[in-house]
Amino acid sequence: MNTARVATLLTVFFAFLCIIQVSLIAQTLDRTRAQISSRSTGAINSLTQIDRNLDQLMNALLSSRFSALSNSAQESTTDFQSAFEIFWGSVTVLNLRTPNTMEIMPAATSLLAETDNYLNFYDPLVNGASPMSAAQTIEMFNDTKIISEKFHDLGHDYFLALSLFSDELKDRIKQLYQTFLALALMVITCGGFSLYSLFKANRKSEELIEKSNATQARLTQVVSELRSGKLENKAKDSFLAAASHDLRQPLHALGLFLGALEKHVEPTGRTIMQKAQESSTALNRLLSSLLDLSRLDAGTVKVQRRHFDLGKLIQTLRNEFQPTASLRQITLNFDTTKHRVFSDRLLIDRVLRNLIENALTHSRGTQLELRTSVNADQLYLAVEDDGIGIPIDKQQDIFSEYYQIGNPERDRSKGLGIGLAIVHRLSEMLDIDLQLYSRHQAGCTFTFKLPLSPEPDTEDTTPSQRLQSSPSPGSITVGVIEDEQEVRDGMEVMLASKGYKTLSSDSADRLIQLIKQRQQIPDVLVSDYRLRRGTTGDKAIEKVLKALNAEIPSAIITGDTSPGRVKELNEGGYKLMHKPVDPADLLAMIDTLAASRYRSPVAQSQQSTMQ
Repeated sequence: MNTARVATLLTVFFAFLCIIQVSLIAQTLDRTRAQISSRSTGAINSLTQIDRNLDQLMNALLSSRFSALSNSAQESTTDFQSAFEIFWGSVTVLNLRTPNTMEIMPAATSLLAETDNYLNFYDPLVNGASPMSAAQTIEMFNDTKIISEKFHDLGHDYFLALSLFSDELKDRIKQLYQTFLALALMVITCGGFSLYSLFKANRKSEELIEKSNATQARLTQVVSELRSGKLENKAKDSFLAAASHDLRQPLHALGLFLGALEKHVEPTGRTIMQKAQESSTALNRLLSSLLDLSRLDAGTVKVQRRHFDLGKLIQTLRNEFQPTASLRQITLNFDTTKHRVFSDRLLIDRVLRNLIENALTHSRGTQLELRTSVNADQLYLAVEDDGIGIPIDKQQDIFSEYYQIGNPERDRSKGLGIGLAIVHRLSEMLDIDLQLYSRHQAGCTFTFKLPLSPEPDTEDTTPSQRLQSSPSPGSITVGVIEDEQEVRDGMEVMLASKGYKTLSSDSADRLIQLIKQRQQIPDVLVSDYRLRRGTTGDKAIEKVLKALNAEIPSAIITGDTSPGRVKELNEGGYKLMHKPVDPADLLAMIDTLAASRYRSPVAQSQQSTMQ
């Protein structure tokens, strides 16, 4: 674990260096591009052409002067007028082609302004109706000579600037080559560390998948024995309570590692990753269904009635099941109601959820309706499909455990056959009078009734309020006590991938020592229930709290589902989660506990005292 963490930190460090190098290269290239655009060879060519045109103009002026009294005076005048126009045109081209030259050669601006004055002054004389006088010709010749010398000097200075820039460009290219070489080495190093971390994680995942497959085979064998009647109810409950730890532990670790590994998987491996997650989720659901049935048989589920908005619950179920219904080409028609009812919202949610899942999986219909109607002080709900229906002689059997119609091959994608058994037990607990109306090939309808609520909304906190009062993951430190290395590693990797800080150990004593070394009191404590040397999670947490003299919200994760154990931990004030734990549920529980600690002045005082 330490090696993987070092590799991850080095990867992040080299990635940061790569970003800096790329930024420097981009800045250098941009500066070079701007300088190249302002030092184009077009400027030197234009200056050379102007210098030649000025020589031609001066020669034409001399010829015009010496030919003033000869018969060729008219031809000489035409020659120097043409040279004057050519010179004017070359100056215009310099202005149009090389505007950036003015920025790096300030002398060019004043020279071009002087040249414009020269051209505007002599243009009327050169192109006038009467020829220029001898004095005017001599004056123009002298002014042209001065401008020619200045353009010659400007071209010389510009040529020197280009030479210096060429030398500077060579040095810059050399620096860029060295920078690119350093960047390549950093990328190779960063990629090597990333591949090493991914290889370690993949190898751990493969080991966990193998353990998961073995566990699934063991679970299938056990379910087969339960279904065949080889184990009586008492033996079944005893087995689930005693063996649940061994069954859930590798599944729990697998879920944590898969949750942390997801963002590191390359695109080519995401399909395999998705299949692994789906297999893990399916196995978790099967095991959770067995757990629910065991808890109902054990009498540990208590009804907690309150007033709640039934319409919101129905809308949530519709949004959740719509993708599955669309995939199976089943149309959902769910009533929208504004009525409130008085019952246990969580258990009603489970009843409706199981009925909807049963219809989507087994009905083979095209329509699924959830209707509501009101009669006096009762609200009636009906879940109806237009599928193959249920024969009359089978309508009692479907509420039995592990009973399924039309699944002789025991396809696990169709569940274990305990969904309606759970619905039957919950309906008896809630006293909602569940009824079934069905005929073969004519669909089926499940109905039950709930008492209407005359009371206003009593829900304390909206989801948005909870989010506003919850601290960010980066500010939450989680103390973990877990004696199994693979589960502890999975917990650390998963929490770190989501931004949480962790202090983890295999015992309470070592966690206390680690907390004192780091000088950081955890915001939340999470412990496995069964630890080494007969220690239990609640005793370990009590030891940590006593040593730190602090109040820290705590949770216990266990695979033990025995009623006595569940009751004992609940009465101790601990949040209880059963393995295998979904990473999202675990993070939500940690956020809730951390939020309660952050709102506690006593806890904040303890935190500041430790720091």
